[in-house]
Amino acid sequence: MAAGTSLFSGVSAIVGTIYDGALYALREAVSIMPTVTVFGDATGFSPRIGELYGTVSFDSVAENADLAPQLFDPTNQQTLTPGEFGSQVRITDRRLESDPERYLANVALELGMAAADSVDVTLAQAFANLTGGTINVTGGTLQWQHIASARSLAKGLKIPPPYYCVLHPYQWKFLVNEAVTNGGVAGQISAAVSDQIMRQYFVASLFGDVTFVVSANVQIGTLVGTAGFYNRAALAYDQRRAFRLEPFRDPSFRHTEVNATMAYAAGAWHPLRGIQIRGSAPTPS
Repeated sequence: MAAGTSLFSGVSAIVGTIYDGALYALREAVSIMPTVTVFGDATGFSPRIGELYGTVSFDSVAENADLAPQLFDPTNQQTLTPGEFGSQVRITDRRLESDPERYLANVALELGMAAADSVDVTLAQAFANLTGGTINVTGGTLQWQHIASARSLAKGLKIPPPYYCVLHPYQWKFLVNEAVTNGGVAGQISAAVSDQIMRQYFVASLFGDVTFVVSANVQIGTLVGTAGFYNRAALAYDQRRAFRLEPFRDPSFRHTEVNATMAYAAGAWHPLRGIQIRGSAPTPS
């Protein structure tokens, strides 16, 4: 047997490759998080409580009357409770020695995608907690008139734009079909925007102040998807610890553990600033 000592430094460069690749995948995969409020000013696991101020009113006042004081204090609203999330992949020495580059690329992509999905799925689940109103299309297919109704409702509630509309791909296809069939929805949508609708799953500045995002993480139950129409303040992502990846070498088992973790909270923040859109989402066939 050849003399010598195998050190952990011998695989440090390989672990670094995983780290860089995983961070890149995390940034590239997120689609819903960029549409919400993002907090990054706290560490630890203390809950974050949102406060909402009331309003004051201007009333008619007689010429010689004293002004009556009005209370202007915040009240506690939603609470974001952070948690820790993670995943682990064990890589044996034989696997590294036999197929290091290809396998490590797959590990990097999967760890990053898992972290991204964790955030987006949590935010998509929070659409069911939006309380500004509900556009029910459960008995039929989503149409542009329902999007217009959601926008009108948001305007009526004085929810400030810009707005985001996040739909499941199975809901989005109905809007695409309508745009194609009606030639731009009877002139309501320009030919240029109609072309964007048919070509891509991200359309900005449609209806003037609405950005559409299509995500498979929108929740579907009994063929009905719960989509969200909201402004940025309706939902929040509260990062307490950034994505972290740490290797651990176990020599007796001849493998290296790659541990990926992050700590965050995500969910409804000011739910009155968001509207649920519940529309059919059958699997295309």
